[in-house]
Amino acid sequence: MKFAVLILNRNTKKVVDNLIASFLNNGFGSEDIFVVDAGSRESEIPSRLMIRADDAYTLKHGLRFNRGFNLGLKTLLDNGLFFNYDGFVLAPNDVILGRDFAPSRLETIFARHHRLGLLSPCHHDWGERHFIAKNSLKYFWFIQTHAYVVRRSMIESTWNPEASAFDDFWLDGTNFRGFLGETEIIAKGYANDWASAITTEIFVGENELILSAFYEYIDTEKPEFNDDLYVNEGLAWVRRKYGFSSRWRMNDYAKSMYENFFRYNTELGAWRL
Repeated sequence: MKFAVLILNRNTKKVVDNLIASFLNNGFGSEDIFVVDAGSRESEIPSRLMIRADDAYTLKHGLRFNRGFNLGLKTLLDNGLFFNYDGFVLAPNDVILGRDFAPSRLETIFARHHRLGLLSPCHHDWGERHFIAKNSLKYFWFIQTHAYVVRRSMIESTWNPEASAFDDFWLDGTNFRGFLGETEIIAKGYANDWASAITTEIFVGENELILSAFYEYIDTEKPEFNDDLYVNEGLAWVRRKYGFSSRWRMNDYAKSMYENFFRYNTELGAWRL
């Protein structure tokens, strides 16, 4: 399998340059790493820029996870590069890679799991790791948004290729801050026979200091203010789109898709929680 790496940047050039170096050191190809910039100042735009969103809204508010990675994937598609890859690493700028996050390791995992659509490396602070054996994985219906590795076939099964990156090209860009967006795409995956998993073969960390200490320099909201907006705007989105009155209804929906997946793929029961 060949993987493209998409990195989302907003006014963190040095951080992103260091993250690019980590990917290169782990064996990813230089020509396969692409930076999506969310309205950064000129001095904070990394040299590996693929596309910079500079519309008025993005300059003020950024792109966030859904719009940012939609824009990266759609840009690859529009430039004739999307189908050169079998999978895509979606990496926010605060990801800390372990040395085991290598393309050869990813290829081995996906080869062993032919219905695996979305893979999340585990985080040492996640409680989920206690449910997964060492150097193994389990399929989940909820995975926190961090670094994802997505099989191209899953994207093709669940996308709207004619849609704008700010709409529902793959992730729903109308859910700006992304609360419950990961649950939606996981549910859509299971509805189309693609599983989502957390693996303990690969670990990543999160540099929380980037946002907590430098939010003004990045030009974004205080973390506590952003957290409130993240939840409240996401709940309004899920109510508007699905008619669900709480996050738990959305989780129940994803869980039902998860259960149906195993009814039709009984041979994969070993990976079920």
